[in-house]
Amino acid sequence: MKIRPSQQIPNSDRRLPKSGKQVLLGLCGILVSTASYATVPDLAAQLEMARADGQLSSQIEIIRRILEVEKTNDELRSELIDLWFSAGDYDMAEKTLNEWKSAPAEKSALTTAKILVERDKKPAVGITLLEAFLLSAPDSLPATMALSDLLWQENQSERLTNFLQKSPLTASHPELLIRRAQAKRDLGKFESALTDAASAKGLDPKNERVVETLAAFERLAVAAPNLSAAETVLQKSPTDLQALIARCYWRQYAGLPLTASHQDAEVALLAHPQSTAAKIAFARSSGLSASEALRQYSISVGVPELSDQSLAFLVTLDFAVAGSPNSADALSGRAAFLNGVALQYALALVDADAALLLEPRSHAALHERVTSLTRLGKANLAASALNALEESKPPKNLMASALLTIADGEFANGEIVQALGTVNRSLELQRTPAALKLRAAINQRLGLANEAKADLDSAAALEKFPKR
Repeated sequence: MKIRPSQQIPNSDRRLPKSGKQVLLGLCGILVSTASYATVPDLAAQLEMARADGQLSSQIEIIRRILEVEKTNDELRSELIDLWFSAGDYDMAEKTLNEWKSAPAEKSALTTAKILVERDKKPAVGITLLEAFLLSAPDSLPATMALSDLLWQENQSERLTNFLQKSPLTASHPELLIRRAQAKRDLGKFESALTDAASAKGLDPKNERVVETLAAFERLAVAAPNLSAAETVLQKSPTDLQALIARCYWRQYAGLPLTASHQDAEVALLAHPQSTAAKIAFARSSGLSASEALRQYSISVGVPELSDQSLAFLVTLDFAVAGSPNSADALSGRAAFLNGVALQYALALVDADAALLLEPRSHAALHERVTSLTRLGKANLAASALNALEESKPPKNLMASALLTIADGEFANGEIVQALGTVNRSLELQRTPAALKLRAAINQRLGLANEAKADLDSAAALEKFPKR
């Protein structure tokens, strides 16, 4: 059958009537001229070209023209709805469905649910609709996939688990097994989650969802026994700091919802308000901005996370400070860890200053104050702290270390000549590989290649044969 000229596709400079988010339906030069006749086979051939070229608006208009003739072509009508969704025009998708009086129940349910969720922002209604449809069509894979994905997006892990436990499709589809595994993981049913993930991998190891989640479930396999150990302790002692921090860490490691980790950190901080480990865990799990975390808790959330072993050691340092609150050494020791390992310079400065209130000439506390202030970019205050350290007559190695820190800060700020003088002072007190490498970098910047090479050679020799 032929299409009359009046039914031909409009030229590319013409538009269809506006309807909500109606896409512009230009033809990009592939459709027949309005001056000639086009048969349905002609339009079908043009549709294939439009599909191949990804011409969304052209595909929509060609299908609309074909459907004017082939009114019972359900396959194309279904495709048209999907194209309207791709174009972001939910109103036209809805209109197309409403005009399709014989639409299959599955297509109707899926389309209506998508509109409810994405246009109307009513996911609960969409969930109820899909659940009702699946009562009469439990073998519908598209509807089962849509409902499982929607429940996952809405963080309804318990409901998702129950649904997929009853579905006759779950055991034979890796995507559904992975969804159930993820829901079980979030509910703390780790062994069962790992079993589902392994079953999914056994069904199809190359399945996209299986591949995407493989690393996450491998991490869960590592975390599960550690979580179990922490929970055993917490059942007997709900405020045990070491167990709370451990569970907080392993929950994040396993990819569990951040709210669970935050609950542990909150309990830890309430029970142990002076614990730096609890402060770090709380700030990291609270979703605070970098500025708010620094202002409220002196925590930098932009540095790498501590390992589980490092966190455990930090907890022992917290216990040491809590057990000897008037010990400058305990505070200085924790400050050294916060500076050197945790990279929490503002928090380390708090400890260093607290130690100096107890012991104003503490070599260790003054050294950590120099380090913290330098790393925080407070050069003038760092210089004053260095002078105070020098006046306290510290051991040579401690003074050399402080000078090296200052030199490193100067070099980072582009103060090349000043950095060279400071690192030379450090090397006069103690020759270390770190100081030699810094001087090599400075000499390289100054164009002194031979001197730089000599320092690197000396550093390598010291690393190979360290002085006792």
